[in-house]
Amino acid sequence: MRTVRQRAVSTAAPYRRRGRRSQSGESLASQFRSREYEHARTEYDATLAADGEIRLLVKGHLWGRDERDQRYRVQHRRPPDPTDSVPFDEYETWARFQFGRVEDRTAADDDALVFRPATPPTDETRTLQWGDLFPLHRRLLAELELVRNPAFAEYRLRETDEWQEIRDDLKWDLDAFARGP
Repeated sequence: MRTVRQRAVSTAAPYRRRGRRSQSGESLASQFRSREYEHARTEYDATLAADGEIRLLVKGHLWGRDERDQRYRVQHRRPPDPTDSVPFDEYETWARFQFGRVEDRTAADDDALVFRPATPPTDETRTLQWGDLFPLHRRLLAELELVRNPAFAEYRLRETDEWQEIRDDLKWDLDAFARGP
């Protein structure tokens, strides 16, 4: 079985990973820093461009206990030159979110959600620190950073005491780095 670092080294840019994730339960409160939501459905598109630019687009819906459900779209970016900025430090982030009501469709073959907006969308752009990002976003960015510059990314993750957790997560993820273990 190859190590996470070996898998990252053998993955070349451009690299892209897309996926969907549905979650329910109490863990959402800590992941999204809100007790309002019991369910989340997320789609992501994680891209490392040929020039080294990192782009992570995450969009989805959060819903649960009250009438204030949410749909959102977030993009995190890092410039192409890996030496211009330190991995796991700051990410330029654009976010759009809108409140309303999520309704499940009843058709068995269609798992899409219907969102009824109650407010106009809100856009914001800012720089976010690594620790302020949601866990799923950090996990996907870690994978991109490891492909972009494996040695430096691993060093920084060890420095922040996150290497073991991320390594263990990626170790068993058969889709990580587009290569199985």
